[in-house]
Amino acid sequence: MMQSYHLRWFHKNRVWVFNDGPLEGEPLFYGFDIVIDNLLKKLGAVKRMRALNNGCNLILSERYLPDAYKFNLESKDGTGGRYHHDELGNGWIECDYLIGCHDPMYINVEVK
Repeated sequence: MMQSYHLRWFHKNRVWVFNDGPLEGEPLFYGFDIVIDNLLKKLGAVKRMRALNNGCNLILSERYLPDAYKFNLESKDGTGGRYHHDELGNGWIECDYLIGCHDPMYINVEVK
C-alpha cells in the first residue's frame, strides 16, 4: 500500500506540518524533519525552495518504489516508529496513523 500526505513548511516554528490525512495540523518532530530536508536537497535547490513555499507530498510505501529510499525500522514505541537510513539520517514518525509501521518502509518526497 502506498500513501501520500501533503506537508507544508511552518516558518514561525521552522517545522513541517501535515496538511491533510489523520495527522492534519500535527508537526513532524524527532529528526524526521531533517530527513525531509535531506530528501529535498537531493531534488535540487529550485524544488527545495518551491517545497518551502508551496509544500510537498510525503510518499510512504510498504512495497518497493523505484525512486524511493529504503528506511529500516529501528524501534517501535506506541503509535510510532524510529526509522533509519545510512545516508539520509533517522527520525521518529507516527506511522500507525499513516500506513502502519512496516520494516522496511520506502519513503520519498514529491514537489509539484
